[in-house]
Amino acid sequence: MSHEELQSKFRASLSVASESEQFLDHLDGGRFSPDFIKGHLTYLRREAEEIREDLDHATTEASDTASLNLLKAITGELAQTLSSLASNGPPTSAPGPAIDHLELLRGRLERDMPR
Repeated sequence: MSHEELQSKFRASLSVASESEQFLDHLDGGRFSPDFIKGHLTYLRREAEEIREDLDHATTEASDTASLNLLKAITGELAQTLSSLASNGPPTSAPGPAIDHLELLRGRLERDMPR
């Protein structure tokens, strides 16, 4: 995986984390059905898992190995968080701790993205 491809995977994970955070933040108000919420969380989880699977088969130059390993860990944690949210029954209001965790993951992706 080239340096540019690694940056692209960071951006893809960042996009999933950001969309997840925004989606959960908009749950207050009961505008979405439980089926829609669960379906969208499942979609987001699958996106994170697909990125993680791509990373599992990737190799990089030595200078990018630490970034690749960090991205694997963060993306795996993102997928696990989304899986937990979907399997515990869709939240009907914005789950503060999950949003806080997603914000933390997003911040790590932004901070640690290779330049």
